[in-house]
Amino acid sequence: MSGEIVDIIINPWVRTLIGLCLIGAVFMGAMTVVWFERKLSGDIQFRLGPKYVGPMG
Repeated sequence: MSGEIVDIIINPWVRTLIGLCLIGAVFMGAMTVVWFERKLSGDIQFRLGPKYVGPMG
């Protein structure tokens, strides 16, 4: 029983797939944290821009 699990984990295709999934999860997590940080910073630093006061400021 345990030999079958070890054979599955040692399989290079499965290891590659697991590695790609882990790398993708790390990148998605980093993207989410950066997006949240930028949204929060934008809310904290709200300034009137051209959208509200016109192109000449």
